[in-house]
Amino acid sequence: DNVIRRIMLGVKVIEFISAIRIMLALKVIEFISAMRIIMALKVMEFISAMRIMLALKVMEFISAMRIMFALKFMEFISAMRIMLALKVMEFISAMRIMLAWKVMEFISAMRIMLALKVMEFISAMRIMLVLKVMEFISAMRIMLAWKVMEFISAMRIMLAVKVTEFIMMLFHQVSFQRLSYTNHLQWN
Repeated sequence: DNVIRRIMLGVKVIEFISAIRIMLALKVIEFISAMRIIMALKVMEFISAMRIMLALKVMEFISAMRIMFALKFMEFISAMRIMLALKVMEFISAMRIMLAWKVMEFISAMRIMLALKVMEFISAMRIMLVLKVMEFISAMRIMLAWKVMEFISAMRIMLAVKVTEFIMMLFHQVSFQRLSYTNHLQWN
């Protein structure tokens, strides 16, 4: 009876230790998975923010350079046309020269405004496209990381359960053999 009680007590202790280990392993795996997911989210947010800021700065720089180039080009063309018109039309009245000047200013202003609007629209569309692509990539990476972590956690839990079941089966077989041997000796 004492041997059976000791065996049962040993089985209960091993079951309790196995359950504690499995629960501890599950908690550790859940904590590691949560920390990895949080870290991945923070890294993705930081990378996305940095890429968006870089894209915005690049777009602003490109837009400013294009606008400055357009302004300089328009000023150069306007100056060349005005100088040519002045040289060619010296004998024409001052009213025609003033009218041509006003027309050139209006055309230059309209072209600059149109170029600005087009550049703003292109910049906005590119920024929106970059934002959508970054959001999609971030979401896909987070989903993939989450699925991988779930799969790894499930595989680890299944492996721990199988190993524990195997150890318990071996322990029960050994205990049963010892009990049978003890009973055999008692009968003999």
